[in-house]
Amino acid sequence: MEWGRVNRIINYEDHFAVDLFPYKIKGRENFYDRDHPEKLSPSSLSYKKYWKSNFIKKCINGNWVNDNDTWVYMMPKLFFYINYVTVPDEHKNIIQPRLMDNEFIIFTYSFCADGFSGFEDDPDITCNELVEIIERKGEDSLSFIQKKQLEKSTHLKKADGTYKDYVNAWEYLTEYYLITNKRDFPLGNPIYDNPIRNEIILTARGSHKSYDKFLGEAYYEFLFSGVRDYNSLNNIVNPILIGIGSSESKALSRSVSLISRAYQAMPGQYEFPIKKKGDKAIRNYGPLYKKIRGTWTTSTSGSSIQHIVKAKDGTSLIEGAMAQIMIMGPNDEKIGAGDRFKLILIEECGFSRNLKKIYSSNRDSLRVGDTIYDKVGKQVMIGTGGIAEFIGDSKDIFENPKGFEVYPIPNYWDKNSKECGLFLSTVYKTESFKDKQGNTLYKQALEETIKTRVFNKATKDRESFGKDIMFNPLYPKELLRPSHKSPLPIVELSDHLHELMSGINEGSSIFQKRCAVGTLNYTMNGVEFRKDNKNLLHPILHWGNDSDLENKEGAWLLFEQPFDNPPEGLYYILYDPIQQTGEGTSLQSIIVYKHFFNNGDQSMQDAIVASYIGRKTQGNIDLNFEEAIKAAKYYNAKIFSENTANAFAEYVLRKEFFDFVLPTPMAAVVLANGTGRIIKQAYTFGVKPNERMNGWSINKIAEWLLRPDKVGDDGIILRRNYQKIYDPRLLSELINFDINDKTNFDAVSALMLLPYILNSNEGVSVGIALDDEDDPYLKYEQKYRDMVYTSRPVSKFLSY
Repeated sequence: MEWGRVNRIINYEDHFAVDLFPYKIKGRENFYDRDHPEKLSPSSLSYKKYWKSNFIKKCINGNWVNDNDTWVYMMPKLFFYINYVTVPDEHKNIIQPRLMDNEFIIFTYSFCADGFSGFEDDPDITCNELVEIIERKGEDSLSFIQKKQLEKSTHLKKADGTYKDYVNAWEYLTEYYLITNKRDFPLGNPIYDNPIRNEIILTARGSHKSYDKFLGEAYYEFLFSGVRDYNSLNNIVNPILIGIGSSESKALSRSVSLISRAYQAMPGQYEFPIKKKGDKAIRNYGPLYKKIRGTWTTSTSGSSIQHIVKAKDGTSLIEGAMAQIMIMGPNDEKIGAGDRFKLILIEECGFSRNLKKIYSSNRDSLRVGDTIYDKVGKQVMIGTGGIAEFIGDSKDIFENPKGFEVYPIPNYWDKNSKECGLFLSTVYKTESFKDKQGNTLYKQALEETIKTRVFNKATKDRESFGKDIMFNPLYPKELLRPSHKSPLPIVELSDHLHELMSGINEGSSIFQKRCAVGTLNYTMNGVEFRKDNKNLLHPILHWGNDSDLENKEGAWLLFEQPFDNPPEGLYYILYDPIQQTGEGTSLQSIIVYKHFFNNGDQSMQDAIVASYIGRKTQGNIDLNFEEAIKAAKYYNAKIFSENTANAFAEYVLRKEFFDFVLPTPMAAVVLANGTGRIIKQAYTFGVKPNERMNGWSINKIAEWLLRPDKVGDDGIILRRNYQKIYDPRLLSELINFDINDKTNFDAVSALMLLPYILNSNEGVSVGIALDDEDDPYLKYEQKYRDMVYTSRPVSKFLSY
């Protein structure tokens, strides 16, 4: 799919910004329609003519504005927001919103998600997605449902009876009709024949997203009850459901208060004169005011606001739009009660513990059938950063929009990913870098952002600087990584994980090229690795949702095959075992570490070459421990285990598998413990770390991750150890690691055994003799080409 012809990238030094609305507003005063008449009686014809026949019509159908010889369409919700509501400014003064390109970007995205498919009076262009399918594959390729939808669609054909040409809605609204195919006449009313889709909007702080979405989206839908056509104006009293929620109570309270304030300050209010002394004053609160039951506020038990009109006898004549507001607890997934929501709005989605569950739980509440064309409402998720352990859900939804029925736009920020949700970077956050018409001055904003970052990096600690980046991101990847206190290089690890997994949906990611998924199996000759060529296995690649996994079996990930007849001391098994059999929440982690060796072979050194995370839920616990034993046989390695739980250690004693395990390196334990004496251990193998030892270990892991692996002739570091990690689960755990919650990080717990190995073997490398110097061991990609089975004999000292 082509995404337009306008260059949207603005470069500054090694950084860039993306112009999401290339058209430049020439006179924003042209878009203001808010000089509303005052003290105009609702009983007068002038009142009805101004409000109902003029202003409200524009709120529903939108408004075409002649912006100094360019016809620009002002979407209905944008027109309403700019010209009807009031907001607090940066000084807490109540003002009418100032129109900027931020608003055009956010409301255009919303307009696309609402199903915009073109304008009635555009003679030759449509944005109807069915026409795109017809252009590419022919009309016969449409499914039964699509054909039924095509019959309902309007304004699809040119004057000669052929289909109009298709242009993607986002491209059409942000550049096509404004720049590349500029029209000299307004194009009429909008059409909504595309499916309704969800939204995810991630932005820097101060980009207006909460104002735009709460006042321009939730408030609008409550007042207009989902009406999209002025001819259906009478339907604004119809019942619709709106759900508003957030796990961040303060943020939700602030945003909801915006609606409350605007609701009491509607324009067009009028107080009727008192006819006789003693009569109660009668006030009209504005042309869109609805009498409600409840208040726009938040509470821990939830609150609701409903449009109610009662008869004289007290019975309800109308029970119209209802908004349900809730502070979401850790187990809350459903936003309010009821059926068929028009809108579900989630504030600060990066702090939502279970955003993907919320999507799944509310999916059926937004539709009347099973297909995308049956959607009658949308879920809108907005956020600025988040909590380390929760940000993963926002990341998955943002980077895989179609999988969550989110409206996709081009991923201008990542060449390896085609689509994403909406992202507004820090260049949009301040009016200091806007011109007089509200257009962003990109180069100036970029230059200032980089200077600020250089200063902050030199003056702030890592945690504070990380938070600055997350809340003021230039790129989505900076917002979609956690920010918390850690000795680990979180920023570098996050960038590496992003690069590793980019393009995974297209099968072109580095991870997919470097990793073979499979199982280790016993054979007559020893142990073999069997690659999963049919994709039947379910490797556990992400951290944070272990309790929700339907299949906890996991799979082996091999990033490099072992040497033939590997010598002792080249490979080590780092093992964090489980402690009980059957179903459970914890997983075991096995990491195969490859040490240094002293020949010219170019395969991996001082690196992780294989890993496994999962648990065998069928059979006894020994099946889990056998995975570590099989790895030890396959790599001719010894197992260094964490013995916080005794189950594996007792298994070794019961089976008399002493040749499989590495004796406890006491010198390393003394160093970590800091006591200057040998400490007594329950077992002579593995290690049982205490709090002090954990602190020592994680700091040593931080040093190891940043250790230079490849240095250029000019002394520039070309690669560090963390860049050789190809296991996404381990990387995601490292990024989110909290030493106070170590038991929930299985892969990191295994990796934290590595410093004991490194300390004991410092300066040691293993000698390997190549059989043929002209034919060195092949790299990973060559070894796995056309290979299904790879067998390794059991080494002599590891045989039964």
